[in-house]
Amino acid sequence: MVGDSRNDAEAARAAGCPVVLVSYGYNHGEPAARAHPDAVIDRLDELAACLGPRVPSSP
Repeated sequence: MVGDSRNDAEAARAAGCPVVLVSYGYNHGEPAARAHPDAVIDRLDELAACLGPRVPSSP
């Protein structure tokens, strides 16, 4: 899951999902890293690097 707040991180964890937070957006003025996400990114184009190797789909 990609989000911008502690609430997003908590919802992702509750659902068993990995979570990446953006460093900007709505987070009550709290740094995103304090929510203990798997990663914090500054720009959405950094997201691909957080996802790991891509598995090719079957034909």
